[in-house]
Amino acid sequence: MSDTYQKLLIMTAGGHGQVVAETARMIRKYDKIAFLDDGKKALDVVGGLNEWEKFITPNGEYDGIFPAIGNNEKRKEWMDAFQLHGVKMPVLIHPTAWVSPSAVIEEGTIVEAMAVVNANAVVKRGTIVGIGALIDHDAVLEECCHVDAGAIVHARGVVKACRKVEAGEVVEEGQS
Repeated sequence: MSDTYQKLLIMTAGGHGQVVAETARMIRKYDKIAFLDDGKKALDVVGGLNEWEKFITPNGEYDGIFPAIGNNEKRKEWMDAFQLHGVKMPVLIHPTAWVSPSAVIEEGTIVEAMAVVNANAVVKRGTIVGIGALIDHDAVLEECCHVDAGAIVHARGVVKACRKVEAGEVVEEGQS
């Protein structure tokens, strides 16, 4: 998937949102990045979470939105709403990550620094592939899951929708 957004809105400004923003800056596709957040007040927070529609084109100034929400179920709810409205959600791949050309990475997904997504792996929409995570060949990460820092999903392993694989955890083939 090729994303050509120039202005990116990130839904929320917490720790995960900051990782998303830094990744977006490092891939150098965005000339403007701002946040929506109900709790944080900072110069780059432009509004609350429920105000997203006024910021997205054709009505607003942002081309796409990224759901930087750590809670997997909540991230799915927001992504479903964005999808209903035709809002574009980019794929963000950190420059130090390695993603096989045969892997499939769906919208609203981030592959963080030093992570690997190997041959024929499928990473469904809204997934977080954490720093240093290893996704081996033919693995499937269903939508809105989170493979945390340093976790490993072995060849042909499956991670069910909205599941969190904890830091350092190993998912074997046949597990989910």
